[in-house]
Amino acid sequence: MLKGIKKVLAYVFFISCLMMSFSMLGKVDIPKSLESVATKGNTTAQESLGYMYFNGFFVDADYKTAVKWLQMAAEGGSAKSQLLLGECYYEGLGTDKDVQKAMELWSKAAPLNKKAAGYLAELYYYGIGTEKDYKKAALWAEKAATDSLNGDAKYIIGEMYLKGEGVPKDDAKALHWLAQSADMCTNPEAQLALGYMYYNGEGVTKDYKKAATYVLNSALQGNHKAQLLIAKMFYTGSGVKEDKAVTKFLLKKAFLDNNQNEQAKKLYTELFNNDIKKD
Repeated sequence: MLKGIKKVLAYVFFISCLMMSFSMLGKVDIPKSLESVATKGNTTAQESLGYMYFNGFFVDADYKTAVKWLQMAAEGGSAKSQLLLGECYYEGLGTDKDVQKAMELWSKAAPLNKKAAGYLAELYYYGIGTEKDYKKAALWAEKAATDSLNGDAKYIIGEMYLKGEGVPKDDAKALHWLAQSADMCTNPEAQLALGYMYYNGEGVTKDYKKAATYVLNSALQGNHKAQLLIAKMFYTGSGVKEDKAVTKFLLKKAFLDNNQNEQAKKLYTELFNNDIKKD
């Protein structure tokens, strides 16, 4: 799902440049100087103030004030402000939580902003705040996936090609996008999806060793389904050295880490004919 909102390093550089420029003119109050320009309708100044207040650059962080300036810049057509303002509405930062408003803002930003396109892909794919729409999800995910760092979008479009959701089924394209998501972005869902492909020989030659590598990496990131599969692989010695003690450890960990998950309990009973709570 959507990741936690991160500080935008480009704006650290941008504001630092502003500070250096102003310092040449003597001691200057940067926020106040920007406000004098922003109140006259300068979108760049409004956007900069929004990011400053959101991230606490040279001012105390204040989401409500950030929303005020981002709203002005967004109305002025700033795609970056539409993106961050949408995040504020989605998370309920400085304003009431409103997924529909976030979606509206990201829809405006998406043609010019790949991150916003990725957010839309997630909303349409998972049906968050809207009905599931695989065609729209594929449209935006394909655009967002060209961003080298957007592992979520790469995973979504890869899954869609794998399952034929919103696009024609295409194992080669599925492998391409899932591998990028798994290898470049270490996305645990993509790692598990690739693990299943190699484990089942779906669209690729069956390869338990490759399957084990991807599934284990996913499991180490806390993916519950991956924990169950790698536990089973250690039990059967598929792609890894058979080790039933490791299987027990992994299933107990999955059980405890996932609120006493019934799937882990059931698999433990099937494999060891004993209650996971008593063993």
